[in-house]
Amino acid sequence: MKAEGYEGICTGCFEPIKSGEGFKFRETGRSFHSQCVKKNPDSYYIKLEEIAARFEKACQEELPRLMTEMEHAFSIPMLNNTGFNQDNKEVLELYRKISNARDFQVEVIKEFTF
Repeated sequence: MKAEGYEGICTGCFEPIKSGEGFKFRETGRSFHSQCVKKNPDSYYIKLEEIAARFEKACQEELPRLMTEMEHAFSIPMLNNTGFNQDNKEVLELYRKISNARDFQVEVIKEFTF
């Protein structure tokens, strides 16, 4: 349910977003105030949405860079860490989607190589 004159709640500051003041990186993504995105471009959810939007449009060569950027932005540990996994389910879900997309392309290339 949305109140008249508002388009939702900002995921960055948790304040109501007045109509016309919102920003989304992708159509199905989270909503933010435009100012929150400008002031905090590296905050958790803003960075997650920004990388997810770039992944949707990424070509094969960009996928490893997206994974590296995620590793740095979210401090993804090199070894499996169940605590990190539980606390960052959405981050790992996106990271695995990117990884699987990269691996799928490699398998397709290997399958058709003479």
